[in-house]
Amino acid sequence: MRILLTSTNEAKQKALQNIVNRFYDQAIIETISVDSGVSKTPTNDQEAIQGCWNRIDRAREIKGDYDAYVSFEGLISNHEFGMFLYGWCLFVDGTKNEYGLGASSQVMVPRFISSQISADVEFSDVVKADYPSPHLSKMPVVGSNGLFTNLCYTRVQEFEDAALCALGYLHNPANVGDQRSVPQK
Repeated sequence: MRILLTSTNEAKQKALQNIVNRFYDQAIIETISVDSGVSKTPTNDQEAIQGCWNRIDRAREIKGDYDAYVSFEGLISNHEFGMFLYGWCLFVDGTKNEYGLGASSQVMVPRFISSQISADVEFSDVVKADYPSPHLSKMPVVGSNGLFTNLCYTRVQEFEDAALCALGYLHNPANVGDQRSVPQK
């Protein structure tokens, strides 16, 4: 099985590598970096999921047919209880023309970080500049959520959870007949 991951991000690659063999024998993962077409840090589920679809559409245009396509998108959301950080996974089965979506757990963002976030500011730039963690050098893999949880829940784990939800749903025989077809452009 040839799988195209729509990112060259190390955490996203590790997450997919850690999960894919639970569902497929001898999967080959290739990567391509494509733009999401949404904000650098989406602020709602709709925008994040649209970013996943945009990445897959762009990757298909550039690379052509694969057995499967995977896109991850991190986001922040605001609630009355604070700001939270989490991620989505979109897994498209190119052979069946079906897809599964899954989201991760959410990690609370400290107020002194969330108070600096706006549409024109990159979330990770604020964290790198202002978060007092001995683990900052590991941020490319552990992510902001890894820093906020003192490495208890990393970015790799975030995207593993989202991928497990997407693939688990897609591969559950009880869900046959309820599978979602990939929307036509």
